[in-house]
Amino acid sequence: MRKIFSCTAYALFSASIAFAQAPKASISITEPQDGVEISTLSTMVRGDVQNLPADGHIWVLVQPEGINTWYIQGEGERRKTGQDKWSCDVYLGERISLHNKGYTIMAIIVNDSDNQILKNALQRKDKDVDDITFENLGKYAQEEIAVKRQLR
Repeated sequence: MRKIFSCTAYALFSASIAFAQAPKASISITEPQDGVEISTLSTMVRGDVQNLPADGHIWVLVQPEGINTWYIQGEGERRKTGQDKWSCDVYLGERISLHNKGYTIMAIIVNDSDNQILKNALQRKDKDVDDITFENLGKYAQEEIAVKRQLR
């Protein structure tokens, strides 16, 4: 009995050390810069990702100022485009919407189950995620920037 206990304790201790030493996932948006004005309806967003977990998935969403909805960008999950890089073409409203409108662009890393939630949302016509659903996503990491669309 004592041998089983000590083996179990050692296994738990070893697992906790391995978990504690696992590097934390991170994601950043490198383009465009936070706070810039964008004069087109769409823009390319680029960023870096570090320590993407085996079950980690990169998504990019946009939220117009004053609206409690996040809109999925691109055709869904983003893939790394090189050494820890990702990119996505994002749309900032439609031509008929207000010209001087602010937008939040967010890049997130989610797990497999939340990846499926976002895939299901993408299959709907509106491709949106309400605030309540978004807040309940188990995010490994996220970064957001604010931009303003200033069509000329």
